[in-house]
Parts: sequence; C-alpha cells; structure tokens
Amino acid sequence: MTAYTESFQVIVRASLESESMKPFLKDVPFKGSRRVYLAIKLLLLVFIVLVAWHVFYGLV
Repeated sequence: MTAYTESFQVIVRASLESESMKPFLKDVPFKGSRRVYLAIKLLLLVFIVLVAWHVFYGLV
C-alpha cells in the first residue's frame, strides 16, 4: 500500500468518525433502508468506474 492510499484512508476514516457527522447520520430519514444504501453504493461504483476509465483510457 502506498503512502498516498494510507493517508487517504486516514482522512476518510477521520471524516466519517468526526463529531459533526454524527448528528447528521443519526437523523437521516433513510436510516435502515436497504434500497437507499444500495442506490448509494451503485452510484459510487459507477462514479469510480467512470473516473478509472477517464484516468486509464481517456474515455468519458
């Protein structure tokens, strides 16, 4: 694992565990909704694939 990915993981972990996010995550209207979480995961997957295509192949 490179230093870049390790530092990125630390930043993401810190932002997810920050105190400012806790009230938001506690009161989300879709809490426990599998459909919403699935939709978010699919959107993130599509975004990651598009970014990868752009970076590696110059597409999109």
